[in-house]
Amino acid sequence: MSKLPVGWSAVRLGDVCELINGRAYKQDELLESGKYPVLRVGNFFSNKSWYYSNLELEQDKYCDDGDLLYAWSASFGPRIWEGGKTIFHYHIWKTRCAEHALHKQFLYYWFDWDKKNIQADHGTGSTMIHVTKGDMEARSLSLPPLPEQRRIVSKIDTLSANSKRVRSHLSHVPRLVELYKKSVVDFALRGDLTRTWRANLSDHGKWKTLPAAELFRWSSGKNLTAKAMRPGAIPVLGGNGINGYHDTALVDFPTIVIGRVGAQCGNVHLSRAPAWITDNAIYASSFSQKIISLDYAVMVFRHADLNARAGGSGQPYVNQSVLNAVNISLPTIKEQAELIRRVEKMFAWIDRLAAEATSASKLIDRLDQAILSKAFRGELVPQDPDDEPASVLLERIKAERTGVTPARRGRGRPRLSAAI
Repeated sequence: MSKLPVGWSAVRLGDVCELINGRAYKQDELLESGKYPVLRVGNFFSNKSWYYSNLELEQDKYCDDGDLLYAWSASFGPRIWEGGKTIFHYHIWKTRCAEHALHKQFLYYWFDWDKKNIQADHGTGSTMIHVTKGDMEARSLSLPPLPEQRRIVSKIDTLSANSKRVRSHLSHVPRLVELYKKSVVDFALRGDLTRTWRANLSDHGKWKTLPAAELFRWSSGKNLTAKAMRPGAIPVLGGNGINGYHDTALVDFPTIVIGRVGAQCGNVHLSRAPAWITDNAIYASSFSQKIISLDYAVMVFRHADLNARAGGSGQPYVNQSVLNAVNISLPTIKEQAELIRRVEKMFAWIDRLAAEATSASKLIDRLDQAILSKAFRGELVPQDPDDEPASVLLERIKAERTGVTPARRGRGRPRLSAAI
């Protein structure tokens, strides 16, 4: 920043904040259970895979509720600790602020904002970022007067709470999309989606229900080892979709491909062109084309929740018996086509809303960063000429370190206008 706001001072972080390293551990010191949790970088942003220790250490090697921490290796950034008395690892700093000059929550927000600058310094391709203690202590911090820091924190808190609320609402969108699409298909398979359309036809035909066994014949795919895979124009289809390409087709007709076992169990795909079907999938080797369309069949089988019907107490599996037991509500071929058209139209609308929600989430992230940038330029809250300038606070810190009392500048509390 070329020109600081009134009453602000440029400082090195190390002049107003002490960074305290945690302790490095040998593997045999990390226990499955013990008196103290050991906070490592891997636990910094999650609660998975904790280790513990019974070691009694000097107090600086523990963090406690309210401490501002900073992970400086790989997954890096700040966190206000709320997990009780905990031993923290060497790759984490505990901060100790000069409290009469630097507000802890202000520093937290500055750390969060400056993290983006550190990432930019390391380049967009960097994945394992390390920040040395010396580099962090040397980083330049534009320091406002302490009362202004409090106003900035209060404003950011309010705006962050609003962002958090919006994020919470947006986080429900994927689940709502899933439920809405399911409701659309429910509506379609009951005949409600085309009820008016059907009423306007003189010969609309009646719906009937048939088991899949009367409509389909199933076959299992065949193994294709990685060594046998080679470049080609024929897609290789399995339970998780296209796995690659080959120069030979197992089937040369449109078909349904359904995941047979494990994580792909019950996944339903539509192959419209020649394909190789792998052995972790089942496909329709024939079907009654005059009675059911493949697009309609895909919708039915996806809606049938085959994974819930799967057998197996450990690894789930779907076989021909499971598929044949699915009952299918059948309108005429013409109505099936109309249903698919309407469902796809509604799905496209739902997907557009979901895409807008995703864009909104990204926009909120950029907005949060813009708010922080504005805050640290001195543009988020107004300056108060009665605030004690940061320069006076810094002189006080220097005096405490050197034992020399700073000279008084006139009577009473210094004003910002007198400090520039």
